[in-house]
Amino acid sequence: VDADVPAVTPAVASLHAVASIRAAVATDPQVACTLAEFAVAAAGADAPPALLAAHATALRAAGRVDWESAARAALDAAAAAGDRVAERLAGAALVAGLRDLGRVGEAGDLAAELAEAAAADGAYSAELQFRADALWAGLHADGALDEALRSAGALLDRTVPADARALLVATLALARADTGALPAARGLLERPGTVAADRTVRWVAAETSWL
Repeated sequence: VDADVPAVTPAVASLHAVASIRAAVATDPQVACTLAEFAVAAAGADAPPALLAAHATALRAAGRVDWESAARAALDAAAAAGDRVAERLAGAALVAGLRDLGRVGEAGDLAAELAEAAAADGAYSAELQFRADALWAGLHADGALDEALRSAGALLDRTVPADARALLVATLALARADTGALPAARGLLERPGTVAADRTVRWVAAETSWL
């Protein structure tokens, strides 16, 4: 190695690690975990919140038992550092994990809080994802049918990220089914598009198919 070539700074190394981990999460969560573990170990006590959030995301995607503690630690670190982007990334992992575990009340409370913070920061995509999670949670935890019907429908009229769109479709379809509007619910679920492959959408479709 040429001695005149400057070493990569820790900040640049962390940014590269975060990007690599997030890319690997979608294709091989176990690989993402390995990348994250190496990066966090290398950074030591100086691991930035964004790296901790990426680690938590990988752990959740891989189904590791320590995902929740990692996500909460990353959320706390991001809040302490004033890193709102990392706070949203850690929060997204925590909300999604709590939703998957059926802890919808906790997920909804956190999602609503994060949605407000994202809106204040102008983080449109993150705001919509958190609002979608809050609506799903409200429907399940509080039976908020009117809110789900009104707000999920309104949000679906906008340009929405794929994950948020799938959750909004699932929420609106389930709310319609719960009010007896089965043809409208099934029509929404049967629309062509990528959301049909989403796990939550498939679950709602199975629930409505026998009603």
